[in-house]
Amino acid sequence: MVTARAGYRAAVVTTGQVANLSYGGFGDKEWCSRIRIGRSCVTMLRFAACFRYAAARHSSSAALRMRLGGRQVARGVKPIAYVVKKFLSDIRWFSKLVVGRPLREYQLAPAYAILDSVLNERGMSFAVVFSRQAGKNELSAQLEGYLLNLYQRKGGFMVKAAPTYKPQLINSKMRLEDILDNDWNRGQVRSREGYMIFLGKAGCVFLSADPSSSVVGATANIMLECDEAQDVDEDKWEIDFTPMAASTNATRVFYGTVWTSKTMLAKLSRELLQQEQADGRQRVFYVPWEDV
Repeated sequence: MVTARAGYRAAVVTTGQVANLSYGGFGDKEWCSRIRIGRSCVTMLRFAACFRYAAARHSSSAALRMRLGGRQVARGVKPIAYVVKKFLSDIRWFSKLVVGRPLREYQLAPAYAILDSVLNERGMSFAVVFSRQAGKNELSAQLEGYLLNLYQRKGGFMVKAAPTYKPQLINSKMRLEDILDNDWNRGQVRSREGYMIFLGKAGCVFLSADPSSSVVGATANIMLECDEAQDVDEDKWEIDFTPMAASTNATRVFYGTVWTSKTMLAKLSRELLQQEQADGRQRVFYVPWEDV
């Protein structure tokens, strides 16, 4: 199944969480130059957003305020800040307007489910089982970029593991750098020690899950990811990586392709399907090549 069940679509940033977004205090012209979308689209979106802003800010109509989210816009909030927060409060808009590579519906389904767990601190685990070249790496990189934007003021860490550092983790790090090389984040991204990327106070750490690697000590308090989980040694994961999210109750995401029923990803998928049946929350997202 690739469609997120009811409730996951609500995994957009809430009023309190949106304070962590960075809109930089840009003026209207500078903001438009940073978000490269068509001029007519900019004009239409800005007009609609400013109209909604003005209506929510000044209208005394309870019915209109209900349609605009149930409350008036706080005094002192500028229209440009209002519209930017609206765009960055949903990964669909972040993907389309900031990154410029819209995620497909089958990618958005697990994205919303994962974000629902992260933003609400549910500590859930997910298996994202895509066929080759279906875009799981793009999904992972955009999730990382989006969460770095969300947590850049609050701070926090994501940890991403893969069977090897070279080439798998190097490729993952390059994908994230590419996602953040946009007109919104350019010049704010910092790389440390060759295996960490920071945006503000938020960071993403890339660690090898090779049995011979030494990775003890890292902590994931936003999200813990495992790429190509079908090739990761199960004992290595349980001993070195599982403790990274134990004390923080961080969301765990396993990406890969199931080759046999004996891999860590296959075993985990069976466990997660049982949990799905118990509470109705989708945890396994399977996309065969026919659906791409």
